[in-house]
Amino acid sequence: MERDQVYHSDPDILGGTPVFRGTRVPVQNLLDYLAASRPLDDFLTGFPSVSREQAVAFLALAKDAASPPLDASAAGRESRLAASTRCMTLSPFGTRDGAGRRTGILLRAAAAEFDVFVTLD
Repeated sequence: MERDQVYHSDPDILGGTPVFRGTRVPVQNLLDYLAASRPLDDFLTGFPSVSREQAVAFLALAKDAASPPLDASAAGRESRLAASTRCMTLSPFGTRDGAGRRTGILLRAAAAEFDVFVTLD
């Protein structure tokens, strides 16, 4: 599935937060479920408007965006994905006092700026 079939960002829907296409479900909810070691089926049960195909396609897009290219064809695929998806990785490691507050501010800024972002805990 193409990115725009899986998720999108619209300023009129949740202030531009990336959501699964045809829903008001933020893609971050899926990442939160998985980060909490909850199975994909729990997410799909909790958010029935998101199809399994959309969820799996989103994870594939996120994986492709986060994976380094292995060869020239992978590099071409990654550059096409990067051209259509703005991504960021945020790590709170190495921060001092106020890291939680500062990280929260960075996460809100990233949500407004990027299509996909991944946090490392």
